[in-house]
Amino acid sequence: MRKLPAGLSAYWDAQRHAGRDGISLRLRLVFFLLLFLLVVMLGVLIILFSTGIFQAGSTEHKVLLENELTHLSEGVYREYGNISVQGVALADGLSSSLERRMREQGIAPGQLQEKPEILEKLLDESVAALTAALETSRSSGVFLVLDATVNPSLPGADSSRAALYLKNMEPNIVSRTAANLRFMIGPMSVARENGIYVLPQWSMEMDTGYAGWFDKVLATARERELPVSRLYYWTPKIDVPEGGEKVMLCVVPLVAQDGTVFGACGFEVSEMLFKLSNLPTGGNYDYIFCMLTPVEEDHLLVGKALLAGNYASYPLDVNEQPMTVSAGGGNFESYRQEGGNVYAGLKKEVALYPVDSAYAQEKWALALLMPEQILLEELFSHTRVLLMGLAVLLILSILLAVLLSRRYIRPVVKALG
Repeated sequence: MRKLPAGLSAYWDAQRHAGRDGISLRLRLVFFLLLFLLVVMLGVLIILFSTGIFQAGSTEHKVLLENELTHLSEGVYREYGNISVQGVALADGLSSSLERRMREQGIAPGQLQEKPEILEKLLDESVAALTAALETSRSSGVFLVLDATVNPSLPGADSSRAALYLKNMEPNIVSRTAANLRFMIGPMSVARENGIYVLPQWSMEMDTGYAGWFDKVLATARERELPVSRLYYWTPKIDVPEGGEKVMLCVVPLVAQDGTVFGACGFEVSEMLFKLSNLPTGGNYDYIFCMLTPVEEDHLLVGKALLAGNYASYPLDVNEQPMTVSAGGGNFESYRQEGGNVYAGLKKEVALYPVDSAYAQEKWALALLMPEQILLEELFSHTRVLLMGLAVLLILSILLAVLLSRRYIRPVVKALG
């Protein structure tokens, strides 16, 4: 066999014995192949990140939730708008009929407190109008409150007002059927004469001091020279009566022809009705819920909000603290509460008032949320298959590099031996 030059022979001899003195040829080849593999894998990852492959799951989730949020917000805007219009129509009708009846009794609307004996008669004559309005609206209750009390000398008379409050115990969100009426506030004689069953939480008059909504509506109507269609007000979530069911009220002032404000009327949206009407379908999302909430300086006032969701599927940990909104990871916002969970989702402003309303400055939003940890798990499930595929490819490439190094180095070492 032809001998190699002395210098080259010494080099190959050193490489052949590098297992004792340094890194062998086979290991060097393995390292070079692994380096090449890592460069290729890094290039693949850069391409995947730049083309948004890993964001595809997040984008898909955002599109689905945006569609659901749009559907729900349009439904809330439509339903609350219809109730507002019906409330204004009810107020116009009651204002005319009550003013006419008061004129027949020889008193002006502003003198209603001077003749408390006619309050029960006025309320009794309004039952038919209230019942008809409730049966033609998709609301859970209807009410009429007069700015007078039967006995102004009783304790608490300053916030006690003569009223009628009728509840629909089976509000139907699909079709307008006959209301299952119950009598919650008003004179007991009116309930008996109209054959309406009385609820256990019945009271003679309404306590308007709670939450201050009645005084607010009447004071605004007296201060602002606006049509009634610009004076209706949606209360945040309150209890009527205090300690009862959570509700939102659409309150419309009663205004006489001379401008005298002598009461208010309107409709109720109970928490149960809101849940039935706005339960998110959510596809495969078992932990999603929506929330109609007042907004104040980029904070969601959760304590005054109505919520709808499948509470049986997750522990709802929304407390009374305001939610702060910040930019979250990916395409979603992060919602945090002091002492509560962290949620991820989207929100959309809902216009409950015309732009020239007396309450146009009060902002409302509909938020579609789920626990942030649940959303992260959903997002990871979309990239799990891709990551597992890349991991398998990496392992197979390492094994192939080891086999190739052994196969191609063996004859070289044998020839130099």
